[in-house]
Amino acid sequence: MKHLKLIGIALSAVICVTFLLAQPRIESVSAQSKRKSKPRQPTEVAVPDQLVSVADGTLRFRDLYVRGCNEFGIMSETYLQGIVVNDTPHTWNSLLIELHAVTKSGASNMVDAFLLTGFKPGESHQIGHMKCGIAYSMFPSDLASWGFSIQSSSFETTYSLQLIKPKISDAMQFEDESLIVQFQRTSTAIAFAIQNKLGSVVRIDWNQAAYVDVTGLSHAVTHQGVRYSDAAAQKPPTVIPPGARIEDMVLPADNVIMGSGDWIIGDLFPLGAKGIPYVGKEVSIYLPMEIGGKVVDYVFAFRIAKVNF
Repeated sequence: MKHLKLIGIALSAVICVTFLLAQPRIESVSAQSKRKSKPRQPTEVAVPDQLVSVADGTLRFRDLYVRGCNEFGIMSETYLQGIVVNDTPHTWNSLLIELHAVTKSGASNMVDAFLLTGFKPGESHQIGHMKCGIAYSMFPSDLASWGFSIQSSSFETTYSLQLIKPKISDAMQFEDESLIVQFQRTSTAIAFAIQNKLGSVVRIDWNQAAYVDVTGLSHAVTHQGVRYSDAAAQKPPTVIPPGARIEDMVLPADNVIMGSGDWIIGDLFPLGAKGIPYVGKEVSIYLPMEIGGKVVDYVFAFRIAKVNF
């Protein structure tokens, strides 16, 4: 009997252990995640250095690689990183750089872009996390590499002008018995201020005014305060009351064009080395003004003395 009792206790213990092992285990969500998920492994794919030609030099892209995280066997969240170097003599006011996926067949698809401003000669800029658009596993089978292109750009180019008519003035100023006129060049226009010295009104006739470029070609003009869409339309005169001063600017009306959904104002002179042939050439603006009931034809001519870039 004693042996039978011990056997019964042993059988009960075995049954109890078996029952407990058979029960489903309850665990936290984080524990389940750790058990099911594989660690996210960073993955890098090197991309060859590249040179992109721009005005008077190149932009050099180096230390490039595509980087992402490999999770469940799929490389997702892919980005391109590296460094771009300004190997030009220019300080770029703006550079819109696009990243393209390039296939073996030569097809190119833009997948991301970034903007650089104030990019000085010799400077380096870190390219950080340019999206490659899609997961690495979804890339085309004939993907060859990545490429860069310049969508838009502008850099500092400074022209020095000298007023040569009606009178020579390095200070770009003219004065007679009726007016004091001060000029200043901007990248897209010739700005001016006019002081009316008289006791009567002075009116500028914009519909007869003109800008004459370095080739001698005459252009209708527009000025400050005119809507871009009305650049080539008829314009009311500007009235300068007795003793008053106005500030305005004149630019060729055909330099105002509609771009891709926005208006673009063209530069008055070319940028960089393209401006060198312009040194020594002349431009002028014709501003007819009604003074004391009579029209006075003012022609202001300027010589391009220097270009810096």
